[in-house]
Amino acid sequence: MKRLGAAMLLCSITLLTACDRGSRGAADTASRARAGDTDRAAGERYAAAARRPESEADQELTSSIRQAIMDDDSLSATAKNTSVVTLDGVVTLRGRANSSDEKQAIAAIARSVPGVKRVDDQVGVALR
Repeated sequence: MKRLGAAMLLCSITLLTACDRGSRGAADTASRARAGDTDRAAGERYAAAARRPESEADQELTSSIRQAIMDDDSLSATAKNTSVVTLDGVVTLRGRANSSDEKQAIAAIARSVPGVKRVDDQVGVALR
């Protein structure tokens, strides 16, 4: 009888633990799915902006930002290869930086250009 009680207790604990892991797993999966949706939407916006011809104002913003990035001697060659796409005053930055400081510097350069409405910073930090 004691064995049966111990076995039932062990089964109950195992089931509770498995259920708890399952609910956390579902929450993690949902969280990853939402992040994937956000990444996918950002990628789609970038692709649409890259396909659509820039207006003259957007071309000037892109050119000004590219020039400011190239003129910044503190940035690495990797950071200077950042892609800049502008659509209706919204600037999307894509590429790699060697550090989070470089990443922040690139975004700050873009934000400092007059006429920029918003910066979508998709620059990643290269792992070493």
